[in-house]
This record gives sequence, C-alpha cells and structure tokens, in this order.
Amino acid sequence: MFDFASFLPRAVMQGIPLLYGSTGEILTEKSGNLNLG
Repeated sequence: MFDFASFLPRAVMQGIPLLYGSTGEILTEKSGNLNLG
C-alpha cells in the first residue's frame, strides 16, 4: 500500500534543488539581469 507519510519527506527533499534554482532565477531577474541562455 502506498504510504503517504513516507512519500511527503522524500518529495520535499527532491524538490529543494528546484526551489534553490527558481529562487536564484527570481533574484537574478529582479536585479535586472535577464538570462535567456
């Protein structure tokens, strides 16, 4: 049976790198530098 209690911490741990990347991109765009590459 699928155990949601074990899925949630894994999903958070795997999502943290995406969160770092998107936060860095938002800060870069707010500073005026647009990276399209």
